[in-house]
Amino acid sequence: MKKVNYEFVTGEVVDVEVSEYWEEVLKEMDRLEHNSNQTETRRHCTLDVLGDEGEWLVDKTSNPEEIICEAEAFAERIDAALSYLSESQKEVLISVCFKGISVAKYAAEKGIGLSTAYFNLDRAKNNFKKFF
Repeated sequence: MKKVNYEFVTGEVVDVEVSEYWEEVLKEMDRLEHNSNQTETRRHCTLDVLGDEGEWLVDKTSNPEEIICEAEAFAERIDAALSYLSESQKEVLISVCFKGISVAKYAAEKGIGLSTAYFNLDRAKNNFKKFF
């Protein structure tokens, strides 16, 4: 049996008698934790560490409320432009441009020719741009 200093999360340190096996396990865990902490400190650097040197990274001009308002206005413009499109134009535009479905897959699902699907997509894009 060997005595090992064990530190609890609360900071309390206690001498504990453990077998050689558990002593090796605890040493290995300490080593792994130390290596992990070293890796993390090499990979990441908080802005607090930079002090005054990191001032240029902070955008003091932006206002979160303005950003939210702009995003809401943008979403309203998208909804308004989509409202001018026919149902088939909305469907092809949303499927291909927003959901990322390929035109070939869309054409196969709808049972239409590939050239027709491309034509419908082109018309939908043009109308969307016109009303956006």
